[in-house]
Amino acid sequence: MEWIWLLHYLKGNSLQKLLGQVALAATIYWIWAARNEAMYGDTNTRRPLFMLITKDVEL
Repeated sequence: MEWIWLLHYLKGNSLQKLLGQVALAATIYWIWAARNEAMYGDTNTRRPLFMLITKDVEL
């Protein structure tokens, strides 16, 4: 049910919807990057995902 609401919310051309789309894309990207780093990376550093995501979404 939440996915249906989210997909409906992110359709359209308003600035709020555009920022929602950017935030969703950044969230998915950084979570996937953290997963890949944990599985395949050779670094032991953990980056704070919230800070990376909000940095990408800033205007």
